[in-house]
Amino acid sequence: MLRFLAAFMLLTTIATPSFAQCFSRAEASAEQGLRIHSELMVIGLNCMGILRDPALYGKYQSFTRQNHDMIDGWERTMINYFARSGGSGETEFHDFRTRMANQISSDAARMRPDVFCHNHVARLNKALGMNSNDLLQWASTNYSNMPPSRPLCASAGR
Repeated sequence: MLRFLAAFMLLTTIATPSFAQCFSRAEASAEQGLRIHSELMVIGLNCMGILRDPALYGKYQSFTRQNHDMIDGWERTMINYFARSGGSGETEFHDFRTRMANQISSDAARMRPDVFCHNHVARLNKALGMNSNDLLQWASTNYSNMPPSRPLCASAGR
């Protein structure tokens, strides 16, 4: 009986998809793209008061409108990932976005908001001037200080 249970557990582990354990390249890029978008939101919201530049949040909104289709694609990719991982998709995605924005805000607070703003406001201006190809390249770049939250799957092309 014990051998049967051990064999069953091994087969179940092998047969269970490990979507939650790894990302495809598209999922890693989507996560990075949404991280960029979240960082730009934090810059726009937090830095407009600190730098006394009310246009910063408007720049974030312009970036969002300008890249709506790409951002929407990243969101759908992650919702599908979370749904395949056994969750509801939407709920996990919204939790994911909230955690991401909170982490960026916490990092900004630890750095000191004025230092964060002076160091990061140029990213908002740069992003606003990017074309779709440049933005896709940025989202597809893996940074050692901000790697994807999950490793790439062995068959990362899926």
